[in-house]
Amino acid sequence: MDLARDRTPDGAARHRVLWRVYKRMAQAYTFPLSLQYTVALLLLRTISAGWHTQREIYRRQYGADSAQVARMMALYRFQLPEECSFEYLLRHRGDDDIATRVTAALRQADASNPETLHGIFRDVDFDDLKPGATGTAAETVRPILLYLSRPVFDTEAGTACQYLFEKLAPARENLHKALFVPPAVAHLVALLAAPRAGERICDPVCGYGALLIPTVLHTRTAQGRPSPDFAAYGQEHHDSGFRLARMHTHLYGLAGVRLEPASSITDPRFQEDGALTKFDVVVANLMLPLEHWGHTEARTDPHQRFRHGLPPKSKGDYAYVQHILATLAPGGRAVILVAQQMLSRAGAEAGIRRALVEANVIDAVVALPANLFPDTPVSTAVLILRPSRRRHGILFIDARQHYQPGRKQSVLQPEDITRITAAYVRYKDEQDVAVCVPPEKIARNNFNLTIAPYMHPEVPTATGGVALLQQELHRLDRELLQTRHALDALLTGLCDDCDNTPIPTVPYAYPPESEEIEDTHLPYGGMSADRFARAIRRVVPQASDRMVSAVGEGVRGVYHRRIIRDWETNADWQRETDGAIEHLLYTHALDEGLPLTAAARDAIRTACREIATRFLGRRHRA
Repeated sequence: MDLARDRTPDGAARHRVLWRVYKRMAQAYTFPLSLQYTVALLLLRTISAGWHTQREIYRRQYGADSAQVARMMALYRFQLPEECSFEYLLRHRGDDDIATRVTAALRQADASNPETLHGIFRDVDFDDLKPGATGTAAETVRPILLYLSRPVFDTEAGTACQYLFEKLAPARENLHKALFVPPAVAHLVALLAAPRAGERICDPVCGYGALLIPTVLHTRTAQGRPSPDFAAYGQEHHDSGFRLARMHTHLYGLAGVRLEPASSITDPRFQEDGALTKFDVVVANLMLPLEHWGHTEARTDPHQRFRHGLPPKSKGDYAYVQHILATLAPGGRAVILVAQQMLSRAGAEAGIRRALVEANVIDAVVALPANLFPDTPVSTAVLILRPSRRRHGILFIDARQHYQPGRKQSVLQPEDITRITAAYVRYKDEQDVAVCVPPEKIARNNFNLTIAPYMHPEVPTATGGVALLQQELHRLDRELLQTRHALDALLTGLCDDCDNTPIPTVPYAYPPESEEIEDTHLPYGGMSADRFARAIRRVVPQASDRMVSAVGEGVRGVYHRRIIRDWETNADWQRETDGAIEHLLYTHALDEGLPLTAAARDAIRTACREIATRFLGRRHRA
């Protein structure tokens, strides 16, 4: 999912009001404090709402005056003295000292929760206005409390916070600009990482959680369902970035995230019995200034992380790459954002690349479009590491031309992300899309890992153009025929599993009335996952029973949620549902190392659309 893209009416209102809160803050405080204070008050409001909701549950369960309520609340994730609550501040917003009360509330909440809040509010001071501030501190705080009291903030506080980070990313005075990752890029990283339930996830340069949070939220069970079963870790050595990361994870309600304020190179905090903790999934954004990375300390590294070579003093990219390799568990994988120029630099870094290629730890390189990051025209690449892999060679995926041009920066679209992830799952040569390069060829190119030496699209000549076009037409005809055969087989299976009547297709833009949506819930719930599973088996016969069952259940669940929940509010529901199903197939195919042909994917997707609209079609005709 694109974390900052909450397109519901409540989402738009939430973003609009939060932007007003920030703008009001910016009139009174410096840029870093305006951002920090906005997120801090949003978090206090979220904690307060959760605390009061839980207390009401216990009161109904044990009785309003029962001592058991207090005992149970003492075990709650957050401790919240009355004078720290958002509701208390809202009641006292008319007081002249309201700014002082807000400061005291945040500091006391911090002191009451040393394990969870970790000192993130200890230095707040709402009375400390910037020179030339508009109005007094009290005049600034009062309307902000009212804004944040609106019901739109009862849910999705994390998404609202992500929206604010995205909105402020291009700001000239934004000291956290380098920590920002566009939501679409973060979504791509999470899909490529494909975390599974029970796995350990880490980001050694987590910033404010731009990659760590989306990856955690993509944790899936074997059946493709979202799972809270994860352990997540992150390090961020910038104090302000660490505080934002801590608040950001709490706003998403992620309790199982351990964050540490230290450099992963000079002070790796995650250790077990003196050895570095091993992780199943590591994500990282190395599109950062890494000049002062800890060259001196690396010379005497007690963990021997830099066995592939010591990086230059002013360039720490490969220091973090080697740190990540040293922390990957057997069978683990890493997905790293890097500048493409890092993949071809000479000197010591070329020697490190050679060692990495010869160690067979690089699984793929994805060349992304230029200008994806604000104020960063350099091109980006994704480096995928799998130290325990058995295959040889490196897959290069060319996505440089697949993006939506924006006013200030390029944007990856859902179809671009799908194209990349599908190419990685297939892991084979595809004209103008991907090429698997043997290590010998990489060695002949001086271990250059940019895509240019390996992707050479054929340009039709005056004499050969017609022949090439004819070949392409024949290829498309064959693919179309293959798709039709697969689709016919799948639809036949669906008819056998349901009944022998034709399945009517309703236009996907058809908006049923509210009562029709509710009425549809009952018959749709009767659609067994087994029907989808048997149909999927017809076009992916090599899949295991576990995959077929999981995908069948997952596809049924995806359509059930999308149709019932989103039909009225989301005109693009079918496109989004296709994306969800695409991800489901991708995840399970990746788990089993299966190639998933375009024909099979199209057949499954189309057949699922048909069976999902069967019941809506009957309602429409009625």
